[in-house]
Amino acid sequence: MVALPGKLLVIVLPGPGDAGATVTAFGRSKVAGLNVKTAVVQGARLEAANVAARATADYIAFVPAGVSWPEDHLERCIQHLRADLSVGMAGGSATGAPDGALELFVPLGGAVIRHSAFHAVEGFDPAFAVLADVDFGWRLWLRGYRVRSAGAAPPGVVTAPAPADELDAATRSMLARVLDDTSLVGDAWSSPTGTAARRAAAGRRLVIQRSRARGDGELVPLAHATVARWAAHAPDAAPVAEVLGTWGAPDRAGRRRRIAVVTPDTLAPRMAGPGIRALQIARRLAADHEVVLATTERCELQEPGFEAIQVGEKGLRDLERWCDVFLFQGWVMAGRDYLRATDKVVIADVYDPMHLEQLEQGHDAEGERGRFDAVRNASTVLNDQLARADFMLCASTKQRDLWLGQLAGLGRINPVVYDGDESLRSLLAVVPFGVGDRPPEATRHAIRGAIPGIGPDDHVILWGGGVYNWFDPLTLVRAIDRLRQRFPTVRLLFLGMRHPNPGIPEMRMAVETQRLAEELGLVDRHVFFNRTWVDFEDRQNYLLDADVGVSTHLDHIETEFSFRTRILDYLWAGLPIVATDGDSFAEVIIREDLGLVVPPGDVEALEDALARLLGDPALAEACQLNILRVIPDMRWETVLEPLVAFCAAPIRAPDECCPDLRPPDRVVPIQRGWRRDATVALQFVRAGASGLLVRRALDRLRRYRG
Repeated sequence: MVALPGKLLVIVLPGPGDAGATVTAFGRSKVAGLNVKTAVVQGARLEAANVAARATADYIAFVPAGVSWPEDHLERCIQHLRADLSVGMAGGSATGAPDGALELFVPLGGAVIRHSAFHAVEGFDPAFAVLADVDFGWRLWLRGYRVRSAGAAPPGVVTAPAPADELDAATRSMLARVLDDTSLVGDAWSSPTGTAARRAAAGRRLVIQRSRARGDGELVPLAHATVARWAAHAPDAAPVAEVLGTWGAPDRAGRRRRIAVVTPDTLAPRMAGPGIRALQIARRLAADHEVVLATTERCELQEPGFEAIQVGEKGLRDLERWCDVFLFQGWVMAGRDYLRATDKVVIADVYDPMHLEQLEQGHDAEGERGRFDAVRNASTVLNDQLARADFMLCASTKQRDLWLGQLAGLGRINPVVYDGDESLRSLLAVVPFGVGDRPPEATRHAIRGAIPGIGPDDHVILWGGGVYNWFDPLTLVRAIDRLRQRFPTVRLLFLGMRHPNPGIPEMRMAVETQRLAEELGLVDRHVFFNRTWVDFEDRQNYLLDADVGVSTHLDHIETEFSFRTRILDYLWAGLPIVATDGDSFAEVIIREDLGLVVPPGDVEALEDALARLLGDPALAEACQLNILRVIPDMRWETVLEPLVAFCAAPIRAPDECCPDLRPPDRVVPIQRGWRRDATVALQFVRAGASGLLVRRALDRLRRYRG
């Protein structure tokens, strides 16, 4: 199949030389697959350019009369536009940036602009004849496009110089339109000059801000860096750099970002996995950034170095407006369109495949369709997150396979994302649940001699965490019933029966586990239930009072993609582990000899594995030594590195924020017969490829006759 050539419209504007020479130079262009047309305009420069750009084309170039480009410059510009559909403009750099580097702007006289991008930002603003290059580039970025350097600018192409006072006024006027509300603060913008600039820009500012796709946390640092390089290369640009340094939110131009970490889980001394993970993320990011940790539930934490708060709807809206990066878990985005439509960088923490959990948890749902709706709603919520997020976190390589498949189905794995990073790690990174950065230290005995019925010398097996429907504590209780015949001092403690989040009810499996233990006569003799939840900062006292950590689950799809965070606590405390086969941790336990793995639902195998670890001190010690060997790679400071690296330079995902790349609501049906022929013929004519159309038509006739 022969590809249609792209059409470049070169609009020759009034300039220092002969327009005919520029037309002739571009007419000789030999860029492969590019059909070049020219148009010479007269009159006011920017107004005439906007009118001329209404013509049909794929790309537009605005070149002053008398200027010509080296052939390779035009080719580089076109290559950047063809290779990345999120690039709205490519051209020679005014700052010395290398070919391919992202820039806030490039001089318009040496740039090629995507036709759709030009009209998406409504073309040039005649009010910025002095600073048209910078204004246009900034508005492209705001709209969701990107600007790339094509290397050195062609000879004679520069950003037009102007008197310092004009540059000063133009820069301030531009900033009043393009900065967001959180950047238009401070003494400068409260002064009479700043107030006047904001008032003059109000109408145009409203249009720009309504359609913006990127936040100032992304653009302000880019603007300061680009303008600083520009001023270093061109002293005439110094007034722009000076105004930007005062009025351009300089406090937001450095490496520190405003990051909101939001969880729907309780933040309190007693926390479950999501709250613990959010807290550890906030602690690590607060070392480099300004962080607010928020929950939509209950908050009882006070943390040095950052603020921890509870937010309602108003507080969540305020947090979204304040932040540069919005990181969240669970159902936070659900039903909140302002989060889905935010221009801020969004990070979705999808370490919990909750739609798979709902296959089991949904058994407790009410009504005839309750379970079906629970799974469907969780899937819809996750799809919304995956469709919007600029960066995503998962807990294991196995989970990553799951999410990659779901992302592919949503169209997020596409040429722009792939070409930018063929590994796709800049879109989806593995950030497991971590273990404490410091080894645990016991401050008291929490089990031995502290819980009635458990003595100092008993054999203690710990179930660390809640009892949920996707686990299999019933097999474990039956194994303990058998094991007590061999080890009369065996004691099993279920560490937490009541979830700290009041929104999560007691589950069916928890009720059945207590009922079975009662039927077997094990309660408070060999099986013990902690009816509440252990404080996060006290859990090490339980872990260090145990001999073995245990995790048993059912053989179902949730298991395959789960990440059992309780096992990390076992590793943190150096506890040998007995676990059910089938999840990602089972592979680690086997590979690193951290404990023993048994088949799902096998009471006898589970009993034997527990007996081996309790009765063979040498085996238990070997497991503990292996745990010491692997634990450094599992610490929070290590596992959070991909997130830390992303937050050092957070950026919107190009496929999600660029208007040209948003997927259609439906696939357009393929036309057949004469209607398709007419459509294709019209495309050839519009592309200026009438000769190719004739050849294709003749080929069709020959095939029919043959």
